[in-house]
Amino acid sequence: MEGIYYYWFMWMIWVIVTFWLPKTDARFWLSFFILLNILGSATFIHFTQIHVGFSYILFALLSFFILYRTKRLFYSLFSVLIITVAYAGVKLFYLFDPVWFLLDVQMYLSILGVILSNMLSKDFFEGMAFFILGSCYGEALFSSAVYSYYRPIVIGDFPFLDMLSIGIFSLLIWASFKTFAASLEHIFKKHARERQGT
Repeated sequence: MEGIYYYWFMWMIWVIVTFWLPKTDARFWLSFFILLNILGSATFIHFTQIHVGFSYILFALLSFFILYRTKRLFYSLFSVLIITVAYAGVKLFYLFDPVWFLLDVQMYLSILGVILSNMLSKDFFEGMAFFILGSCYGEALFSSAVYSYYRPIVIGDFPFLDMLSIGIFSLLIWASFKTFAASLEHIFKKHARERQGT
């Protein structure tokens, strides 16, 4: 069922944000964004032969906001461009030769995007913004490439949202693992210093 991963992961992230994060304005706006995204997931803005998902637009705007605050504009543009080209390239390759793909193409796109985002970013939020914006641009680039052959074009449908939510959740798990590993390393170093001091 298309959209099942999107709804599951978005609700899980909403629960984490709402009940585990400290009460701040950032928590409120992030919770509001997630709920608005879920509510608008089935809504599309219609142009002549192009239908753009409301959630797609919200994700792109969130990424713009995050990257604007990083103050590394040129590097961010370069990183997003890498993910954009990789995304569109994989989708075009799948379109012309799908026999090479054992799994759903969305899984490959999610894995590739997560790997590239982790390699190019310095923290979770920057990596998430790279992944989301690169995927959004990649979807738009792929749609423009096949526009002459396939109409109408749907940008930001449920398979795309599934891929995006799987990637975001994977980035969140990876960031949590790195934080846990850093905490363990700090504890072991502290314990080692205490033993050396006695």
